[in-house]
Amino acid sequence: MDSSTVLVVVDALVYVAYNLPHFSDSLIHQIRYQIDTSPGNELRGITKLTVQLLVLPDQSQNVRLEELVDEPNSGILKIIQDSQISDSQKSYQLIKLLTSASNKSNVVAQYLLGCSSKWQWCVNWLKKKMQEQSLLSHAATSSNEDSLSKNFQRTTSAQITLDHATAMFNSSQGSSSDMDVDSSHSDDVQTVPNVDQTVENQPTLDQ
Repeated sequence: MDSSTVLVVVDALVYVAYNLPHFSDSLIHQIRYQIDTSPGNELRGITKLTVQLLVLPDQSQNVRLEELVDEPNSGILKIIQDSQISDSQKSYQLIKLLTSASNKSNVVAQYLLGCSSKWQWCVNWLKKKMQEQSLLSHAATSSNEDSLSKNFQRTTSAQITLDHATAMFNSSQGSSSDMDVDSSHSDDVQTVPNVDQTVENQPTLDQ
């Protein structure tokens, strides 16, 4: 499925899920299954859908956050830890997913901060992987999303993800010293761009 088709499908599913709890619940269970069973390099479409559902501001948003992010057996935070060795690329893709969603929605950001110990573990894990990779090689030119490997590789995008994830947590603590992470930049990393914080009140279905 090409990228334009993926976007159409994502828009359609989000449109239908808006204020329809039964459909939203079914979609949540299917997404959790796909994330749990798919390798990291096959998650691009499902991560786009998951981000849009997490930031969707309707009556089911909190339920989706609980069921997708912190469900004890197959929530995203659990899968990140479970995949750290067998599929480190998947762990990274899911951290990037949560960071992207939190940049788009204060509701998502506040929910993640409510899972502070688990989120801190994720950020520290990504920081460690970046440091390990920096000792081995320069930043990769290809993205993790395009890689056929299950191994995480250090990229500019990964550094930006780490910077955003760290900044989000540290801003809630009032000081970067309150969290055992830092966002030291490698020479080849670009400045973190500003992220639009606005979320529409209701999804629109692209024609």
